[in-house]
Amino acid sequence: PVTVRRYVTEISCVDSLDIVYGTMITTELLEVQFLSAKIDGEFEYSSDCIACPNPLEKLLPAGDHVLTVSFPTPDTVNYIPGERKVNVTVRKYMYDIRSVDSLELVYGAELTTSLIDAQMLDDKVEGCFVYSCISTLIEPSSVIGAILPAGKHIIRVLYQPTDSDNYITVEIDIPVTVRRYV
Repeated sequence: PVTVRRYVTEISCVDSLDIVYGTMITTELLEVQFLSAKIDGEFEYSSDCIACPNPLEKLLPAGDHVLTVSFPTPDTVNYIPGERKVNVTVRKYMYDIRSVDSLELVYGAELTTSLIDAQMLDDKVEGCFVYSCISTLIEPSSVIGAILPAGKHIIRVLYQPTDSDNYITVEIDIPVTVRRYV
């Protein structure tokens, strides 16, 4: 008797990826290659991510994911479909903010956003600035417009992204010296 074994469809791709949120999943990024003789069919891509079941040309959310690259064939009697798993780590997107390095005020001057001059340096990240004084008992909601007492203070400027699942929160501290009014 002659035993005819099914042909194993071989594919190749990277084993793992470490990317930053905002990186599109592409066949080039996965380095997908077909290693078998010409067989009818097309690559299929799937993900363990419920929000992104077909990850090709999409953005995966930050976190760890497993992608599956497969090559199903219409003839499963004679061919074993090829399949590879890719471990993907998507890191949160990082960005920068800036502000004045330090402030020197005279008692009686209100602390304003224009004095702090906080600026977002990446227009891709939606969010807002939150200001707090970490050296006094002033509530964060009342720091802007507050008159700080004479002495040394630290104003914390925090950029809170709207999408905190995929973007880091950035903060900087500004030393503020308030001189006594003469």
